[in-house]
Amino acid sequence: MALISNKLLLLLGSASVAGFAAETPMTAGEDLLRQQQEFMTPSVTYCAETFPEMRGALLAGNERFRGIAEEATRPLRQRMGAALAGPAPQRPPEFDPARSMLEQGKRQGASAFCPQLLQTLESVSVQALQQVVDEAFARMEQRASELKATGK
Repeated sequence: MALISNKLLLLLGSASVAGFAAETPMTAGEDLLRQQQEFMTPSVTYCAETFPEMRGALLAGNERFRGIAEEATRPLRQRMGAALAGPAPQRPPEFDPARSMLEQGKRQGASAFCPQLLQTLESVSVQALQQVVDEAFARMEQRASELKATGK
């Protein structure tokens, strides 16, 4: 679970400090959900290609994670309502927490990273991911308040 917790915190934290794209058809709430659902995909793809024997389990685990992400972010998206109805944040192209996790996994080595990824995909719960999302959003709100107070 620690594998996703730190990267998820980084991912959620980016949404509060990024600017907003004027022409993005996706709302911030839709973007939040999409980011959570797609968070593991680059790593799953890498591991499925590296270990074809794990492919089926990885793809099933990723599909499971996508459903859990939808359920885990639902309370936040409902709570935030109108605040997430605006345009999705625009992030710098170099900022991609999912790719960052993949690069970290490659440095760790596929033989250690991929089984750990599969274990995370199979064991993460809605409650655990929801807690990570809520904690990250609380930090994000705190950071936004600090930036607002300093005029940045």
